Amino acid sequence: MEDREILFRGKIGNGWAYGDLRHFKNSVAIFRQGYTFPYLVIPSTVGQYTGLTDQNGVKIFEGDIIETTSGNRGYVVFENGAFMKSCNPKDMPFLIADVVNTVIGNIHDNPELLRGDNNA
Repeated sequence: MEDREILFRGKIGNGWAYGDLRHFKNSVAIFRQGYTFPYLVIPSTVGQYTGLTDQNGVKIFEGDIIETTSGNRGYVVFENGAFMKSCNPKDMPFLIADVVNTVIGNIHDNPELLRGDNNA
């Protein structure tokens, strides 16, 4: 069995920090490998790397908006012990490993990508 890379990301201002997640008393921080100081991130934006990449080699994180080859869009959630694609709260999520995906944005920077007629 291959080890899965454990990696988190969180929003810092207009950018993102990637690395190890640490919880402090009143904040959440990400430590980048090789750095000794943390990046304090917005807790609601923290997402874990799924261990998967899209068809272009882009790492897929919780909160990413992905599009299937058929044009259906959804966002990545961790639910019932697995990373799933969910299109809206009423839909039954499905495993993201079951389809070919392209990361087209994320729910924090690009929520408008989930609006419209091409959601499934």
